[in-house]
Amino acid sequence: MMPGARDLTIAILWQGVYPWDVRIEKFIRALSAYKVLIICRARRGMSRHEVDGNVEIFRIGTLPFPFNPWWLMRCLHILNKNNVSLIIFRDLPVAWLGITAGILRGVPTIFDMAENYPAALVAYNRKRYKLIVSGNALLPRLYEKWAVNMSSRVIVVADEQKERLVKAGAPTEKIAAVLNTPCAEQTASCGASSARNNEKRFLYTGKIDAHRGVDVAVRAFAAIAEKYPFASLVIAGSGRDAEKLKVLSRQLGIKDRVHFSGWVSHDEVYRHIAASYACLIPHIVSEHTQTTLPNKLFDYMAMSKPIISSDMSPVKNIIFRYRCGLVFKSGDTAGLASQMAALLDNPRAAELGRNGYHAVQSRFNWPRDSATLLNIISSFSPPGRRPI
Repeated sequence: MMPGARDLTIAILWQGVYPWDVRIEKFIRALSAYKVLIICRARRGMSRHEVDGNVEIFRIGTLPFPFNPWWLMRCLHILNKNNVSLIIFRDLPVAWLGITAGILRGVPTIFDMAENYPAALVAYNRKRYKLIVSGNALLPRLYEKWAVNMSSRVIVVADEQKERLVKAGAPTEKIAAVLNTPCAEQTASCGASSARNNEKRFLYTGKIDAHRGVDVAVRAFAAIAEKYPFASLVIAGSGRDAEKLKVLSRQLGIKDRVHFSGWVSHDEVYRHIAASYACLIPHIVSEHTQTTLPNKLFDYMAMSKPIISSDMSPVKNIIFRYRCGLVFKSGDTAGLASQMAALLDNPRAAELGRNGYHAVQSRFNWPRDSATLLNIISSFSPPGRRPI
């Protein structure tokens, strides 16, 4: 335990419902020496207050819109009552709440920027976002710039995101990368799992939306399915386009070879990975995907699986540097099909997976990233100012 750690009470402010979130779980584990509060949204039937070891959970009933005075009042009450010394807010939607509460409370704030939120809103292309993403998401970009300037520190999940912020004028020393890397115990319990009848499964895990490029994976698999009757495609996840892809797989004549598991728990995802031959990240290249690293990349690597990814710079750079997979041009069905066939025909494909595993052991692991987080936390001394 760090000297004086118990004197520092940390609040994590999040717009989602907790449990469950993998990044928050990792933060809680890293901050075990501190008292931690989680202030989050409630779901019907959930308790408004729970205590679990060093963690207290406070659930506020309404959605934390960016300028919600009810959330601000409730947050301040919780922060003051528990003498909170540091606020971590995740992500841009709760930036105003976190920063305003920090100012009124007189404590530092850490902006956990899990993604390039303005670019994500553009990529999601949803009707309810049309107004705020007009002008290439000008308003969210201005909001993000304000949040970065007003925060004491900023945490990002990819070096490319840090480069983007520094290029926009943020001080380099203010920003640190804490990647979404895996904990060893998360993967250790899964072990190795063999597919049925020597079946070689390609696996995609995650949301099933247009910008994820899962349709490219389905079409690419259709292009190689006849030549490789022992291969299959598993899609583990849910999203807006899941039903469309089921229809597409029927139209392409591969419905018996493409398996949709639906939403699965995090532990179940690891079992899917263990049973796979190779794993896919077919996300469409955009400003959003050029500045983030998906969790699945490191999960695949930790499980010794070769990866085939679109040419998103953050992912591509890791794959090339650590020789843990293959890359195809974003949106190119024929290119992805060619790389899938190349893996199936390559007797040394498993070597790519082993390279990824060794990269996780030496570089991309949560003990290393949690040390970065703890160094940031330890730089803040408990402030002497009393609550308002």
